[in-house]
Amino acid sequence: MRARLPALLALAAAACGSPGDGTLLEVSSEIAPLDRLTLTVLADHGALLVDREVPDEGGPPELPGLVALEVGERREHLRVLAWGWRGEDRVAYGSAGLDVAPDRDQTVPLALAAPPPDGDGDAVPDDDDVCPSIADPEQADGDADGAGDACVCSGNLLDNGGLESGTVGWTAPYGSIAWHEGGHLSSHAAELCKAATGGISLDTISDDPDAVDDPPVGARYRLQAWAMAAEPEPAQNLRPRLRERDAAGNEIEIHQNGGITLTADWQEISLDAEILGPDPASLEVYFSVVDAADGTCFLIDDICLTDISSAP
Repeated sequence: MRARLPALLALAAAACGSPGDGTLLEVSSEIAPLDRLTLTVLADHGALLVDREVPDEGGPPELPGLVALEVGERREHLRVLAWGWRGEDRVAYGSAGLDVAPDRDQTVPLALAAPPPDGDGDAVPDDDDVCPSIADPEQADGDADGAGDACVCSGNLLDNGGLESGTVGWTAPYGSIAWHEGGHLSSHAAELCKAATGGISLDTISDDPDAVDDPPVGARYRLQAWAMAAEPEPAQNLRPRLRERDAAGNEIEIHQNGGITLTADWQEISLDAEILGPDPASLEVYFSVVDAADGTCFLIDDICLTDISSAP
């Protein structure tokens, strides 16, 4: 992470900023009283400050009031998240985006109201969170692509798990596969639709060629992905699967779990499996909707297979 901002200055009584004041936040709140106020300052690559109390000596803030940001030589876009506390509870929230520079004077309004959803509980609301499914208050984003490092698969054994290179490396054995604009964290996903067979069968995506050659017996793997229904009805149950095959291509073992019921929102799906053997030549990744109706479609993205054998 880059160097942190110098200290935030004390909160002062509200007044119009005057020329030469630098960057000021004009903080107000429709929820009162507040026992304390904290600010988090985020840059493109992650947090510069996390839960810094304002004023520095703590205590109830006098709102409305002005907070000065010491930006040094920075010239970049920042996001400021403000939380109002009552006891140990966060009861008010507001955010502001601003472009800072050492020679820029500005006063930016930041109004607090009722907190929005924060699904992972990291005090960064979902709409501001670079990884809304995993608690990451530091908001690290090494390549500044908007997908937080906590959400990016590290050590992926799949070459095109993010589906950003078309559908290369994937096949749809029981239907069609298309490159779908609009993905979970990035620009594209895969759309799978079951072929019109007139009967109930599978809607499946499978890696091609197999993900791992000669997986050692006893090795442990984790399969993760994000999926959603292309249409809410009929309901679809999507199951993650890892299949061991021998040198002749025969199935040795299938690892699976109960999966998830797809909705109109992205959901994470995962499976942990230990290679059983006796002498597997390959490990195949695939996801199946069982008893899929003709034309049933789902979207899948951010498919990640990792070796977790050394994990505790």
